[in-house]
Amino acid sequence: MSVRRRNDGLLAGVERRAITFILPRLPESVHSDHLTGIALFGAIVASFALVEVRVSLLFFAIFALGIFLNWFGDSLDGALARYRRCERHKIGFLLDKTCDLLSLGAVVLAMGQSGFLSPFGSLMLVIAYLVHTIYSLLRLVVDGVQVIGIDGFGATEGRISAIIWVGLNAAFSFGPARWEVAGMSVTDTFCVCAACFVLVRFLRSVGKDIERLQAIEGSFSSRAAAAERPTPAATTHWSVRQSGEAKAAPTRSPIL
Repeated sequence: MSVRRRNDGLLAGVERRAITFILPRLPESVHSDHLTGIALFGAIVASFALVEVRVSLLFFAIFALGIFLNWFGDSLDGALARYRRCERHKIGFLLDKTCDLLSLGAVVLAMGQSGFLSPFGSLMLVIAYLVHTIYSLLRLVVDGVQVIGIDGFGATEGRISAIIWVGLNAAFSFGPARWEVAGMSVTDTFCVCAACFVLVRFLRSVGKDIERLQAIEGSFSSRAAAAERPTPAATTHWSVRQSGEAKAAPTRSPIL
């Protein structure tokens, strides 16, 4: 089944141009698996750097570098395979999705343990990501469309937001992470709202997809039933005149 990719991120156009510029300049010795490994390595580096940002702002630079490596590997691994016409659809898909899950889980949970988010807030973001991933897999199976991003917010936008958030808290001694509204931190409120938004969006999208598929399958079923319906046999129309002609004409008796 051919796969079409739909990237709804605000930076999708800029990202596409950057990938188009980089791909021809990659050495022949670099393969897609190398890039997938770089993406996972970058997420691990970023996760460890998050824990140490309180110690020195130098670790913030290491965190940003790790996030960049994660973007570089994740954005280019599949693109490189398509560019060189050496795709491995099933293996590449499994490796890419597995590394995506591990990378996001590591970075977001590290944020929850280092004070940039609460453990509860980081859990809400992981749930939001998993819900979107489930919908993306459903669309991939049903329509052959891989949905990347939701309402202008995708992986690249998420990485940039993480760098901005960590930088603000590092610069202001974790002040923004401690802001509270009605006894609940601003970050937790945002994370809960984000998870609820993604869940509602997921349910609405699934409902619309079901209606669309019902219309398509209903139309197909009607055409199939019409094609299988037997053609009525030609009938002979009976008339009084034909009936009279069919009868044998009476013969006159020779006696009479």
